[in-house]
Amino acid sequence: MKSHARVVVIGGGVIGCSILYYLAKNGWTDVVLIERMDLTAGTTWHAAGNVSLADGNRAVNQFNVLAYKLYREMENETGEHLGWTRTGSILIAKTNDLLERYASRTESARAVGIDYHMIGPDEIKKLHPLMELDGILGAAYVPDEGVLDPSMTTHAFARASRAKGAEIYRHTKVTGLTEQLNGEWKVGTDKGDIITEYVVIAAGFWSPVVARMAGAHIPIVPTERQYLVTDEVPELRQLDRKVPMLRDFAVPFYVRQERNGLLIGVHEPHTPYCFLDGIPDDFGQELFPVDLERGAHSLESAMARVPALGRVGIKTEICGPTSRTPDLQGLIGPIPGLRNVHISAGFANGISQAAALGHVAAEWLIEGSPSVDVSMLYASRFGCYANKRFIRAMLSEAHVFGTVDLSGERLAGRPARASALYDRLKAKGAHFSAQLGWETPMWFSRGNARSNGVEEARAEALDVRKSVGILDLTALAKYEVSGPAASTFLDRLCARRLPAVGSIVSTPMLNERGQVMCFTTIARVEPNRFYLTAAPQAELHHYSWMNEQLPRDGSVQLENVTGRYGALLLSGPRAREVLAKVSEAKLSNDDFPWLTVADIDIAFGRARALRFNMVGELGWELHHPLEYQIGIYEALAAAGEEFQIVDFGFKAYDTLRLEAGWPIWGADFNTSQTATSAGLSRFVDPSKEGFIGRRAILDTARPVPYRLVHISFDLDGSPPEIGDLLFDGNDVVGFVHSSTYGPSVGSGIAFASVKDDLVRGGKTINCLVRGNRLPVSILERTPHDPESLRVSS
Repeated sequence: MKSHARVVVIGGGVIGCSILYYLAKNGWTDVVLIERMDLTAGTTWHAAGNVSLADGNRAVNQFNVLAYKLYREMENETGEHLGWTRTGSILIAKTNDLLERYASRTESARAVGIDYHMIGPDEIKKLHPLMELDGILGAAYVPDEGVLDPSMTTHAFARASRAKGAEIYRHTKVTGLTEQLNGEWKVGTDKGDIITEYVVIAAGFWSPVVARMAGAHIPIVPTERQYLVTDEVPELRQLDRKVPMLRDFAVPFYVRQERNGLLIGVHEPHTPYCFLDGIPDDFGQELFPVDLERGAHSLESAMARVPALGRVGIKTEICGPTSRTPDLQGLIGPIPGLRNVHISAGFANGISQAAALGHVAAEWLIEGSPSVDVSMLYASRFGCYANKRFIRAMLSEAHVFGTVDLSGERLAGRPARASALYDRLKAKGAHFSAQLGWETPMWFSRGNARSNGVEEARAEALDVRKSVGILDLTALAKYEVSGPAASTFLDRLCARRLPAVGSIVSTPMLNERGQVMCFTTIARVEPNRFYLTAAPQAELHHYSWMNEQLPRDGSVQLENVTGRYGALLLSGPRAREVLAKVSEAKLSNDDFPWLTVADIDIAFGRARALRFNMVGELGWELHHPLEYQIGIYEALAAAGEEFQIVDFGFKAYDTLRLEAGWPIWGADFNTSQTATSAGLSRFVDPSKEGFIGRRAILDTARPVPYRLVHISFDLDGSPPEIGDLLFDGNDVVGFVHSSTYGPSVGSGIAFASVKDDLVRGGKTINCLVRGNRLPVSILERTPHDPESLRVSS
């Protein structure tokens, strides 16, 4: 066994072997994989192997298509056979709501190359003659979905990896992960130690155990899954083709052909956990006793839909361990808090997505970031609050794909993180949403008990524009960077010049390819002491990336102080008058101009006041130790009574920042985009030398397929949703990010990514909104305060 390797992959399932293959394929051949048992042991060996393409999320669709293409490429390049069978899938709908939900995915699926269309009962019966049609209104049909052989696929990756120089050590148990003083990792095993630059944990339900060796927590729990395989079904022998996979997410169950029998995926009404007292150290390829009673409703529904199931015997019963995350999506990328340790685990569709997961994991290590959008899979999207109790609460609400709309507001696992004002704001009618665990006020009731907050948010936004409002911004990500080399460190990371002491700038941080790794607002409080803020959902992602860039000599200290400080945004034309009543600080525009920072007294507390906001009005972000939050808030609220001060929430905040032209990380752009394509060129100074990504910024010959633009539209109903497509004639030319109605500008407003050759002011294109074409215009300038006169007054 090697004593040194550039990368150690832990876990010999299909994902681990895929990562090893794509590392070796892309030139990193000094890589090894460690597996405690045989390859495929754990979950892969008993996986059903279903391959899915179509999803309700645009980015997931793209990721699934990438995996599909990579599998085909691998077969062609290596000559390996993966046991691929194209069967197609039918997603049946028994309610109009579900039928409309499936139909709404059509254009989005086709835009990324998925053959997806709606079919009626007659065509369903023609495709799947064994089905009963009672209650079926229609279905979505995806002809290119099918089945891979999990074992064949895993071993194909393994053989191809070895052929390129990678090494695999089976029956080798990892016993420890220890970071060395030089930043390398010592991977302890029962066969000896390996020193490595990078570690990738791809150990399935064992992954939390491995991560704990390095002192990290990852939100994965082991659960059981069951399926049955029948004896031969005579009707299938009479067909000249395989029947499509049948999926009914309303029950849920799936049924697909397995040779001349049928395989039934049996789902339970509650999550069947396993290994509650820990995974036995000697657990390998064992199975659990099948418990069909707990999945009786799923099984009975499947038999009613496909009566042939009840006329044949059961040949094989499978109940084995798998893993789940709180939102049923897997985890990929750097583990927050650990340098050069990545995770790729927790995937419900691991066989289906393994090729793309290996490709992305390898690209992340080699290039510094993936080129495709995998933000929905970031390991940094959960914090330490996502413990076993939290995961189980989330899975009690939804533990199977398709049973609920996971894009909506989740109620389970709450509250996890909250500011000191949570109870006060709740008593004042606040409706909350969770952002990285933080309870963030979205809107405040105004008497309509059945409201969804749309009208309230518009009213709050107008009140802020007219007078003054206050928002609990405590969920904002906050960091402190200090030390003798702090200025040098940040100067290398930031794509524009650092602010002078007492000043503020907003800037992206890029990788060498020019992709936006972070977007932060930086306040310089001392020559080598900086205070950084970012979007709430960016907290762990940004911390993880900046932490990986730190010099190893201790000359820079980076602290995530998000949970230490509260933050309030006081904004509106009367904000200065309100703040002046509770602070003796000099607040005039001459004394405290736009984009400056100072520590000031407020009531009986102390706050760092940033003359900065994204809502396009006079105002301050007031950052303070949480112990002062209630006192500061109450003082401001009382001082603002004569000006009719309002509490406003993040719905109104989004409305205001969209009107003012502020995109935010995680909603309008992420690491898959460059500063140019993310519309951040105004925050980049190409003349500044020495920052990461400058060479990519100066490469004007580099194509920019899409650019983030501001669009407006007339609005009669609800605004477009995230992912809604933009058309120029019949051609898909973009998609929507954040969107709302802007009450102070009198039109709908959104950010969208649009093909570069269409980015010119005044161009009219169309947005597909719930089946209807809505004309939209690309704006040349922000509709609210384009000269920044109000915000800097």
